[in-house]
Amino acid sequence: MESIDDNRVVEAKRRKEKNLLAELQQLDIKAENLEILFIAIKEAKILEVYVKRKTQKQFRWFKSYLFSTFSGVLGPKKQEGDKQIPEGFYQITHLNPKSKYHLSLGINYPNPYDQANGFTGSAIFIHGGMESVGCIAIGDDAIEEIYVLTDIAQQNDQNEISVLIYPYAMHTEKHKLMLKTTDEATAHFWDRLATSYQYFQENKAPLSYEFKGNQIEY
Repeated sequence: MESIDDNRVVEAKRRKEKNLLAELQQLDIKAENLEILFIAIKEAKILEVYVKRKTQKQFRWFKSYLFSTFSGVLGPKKQEGDKQIPEGFYQITHLNPKSKYHLSLGINYPNPYDQANGFTGSAIFIHGGMESVGCIAIGDDAIEEIYVLTDIAQQNDQNEISVLIYPYAMHTEKHKLMLKTTDEATAHFWDRLATSYQYFQENKAPLSYEFKGNQIEY
């Protein structure tokens, strides 16, 4: 017997899958060749989706979704209960059909960098609904598309789906201005993120990185 949660996913696929596959086909991308990447920009309250074929190096913009609400301020998440949306480089850990907020995608916060810096917290998701206490909320209709698209990518062997979360659009001049608004530690962290952001804007591909202790190295 199907559960309510199973039906929720079935209905999302019924509503979204055919159109998503058709939109991908217009970009000459078939399901079996799909790779996706997410970029969130907190200040703009936007989640961007990029897609490409597995054989391609460059991603192309596919869709953007507005946050349905926002919690916290600009700056990284540091501790449980601070209501901050994380910033940095993350991966989708799992699809959650039993979310309190319709459907959701788990994010691996705290990542190794966060852990090395003593940051705490848990249960960070991209989810539906109109509430947030540190998650990226995009509403029920949008999360259905994101959920189904992620499921398609995972079913076709994309084992690592990146979620790059930036505090603001980190173009050079904007970044210089924003560094004046924060503390030294956050400014150093934002400098590392800006390198990644600017590289993606120029190359439409993520910059390779490593977490080494409490640092991000490219």
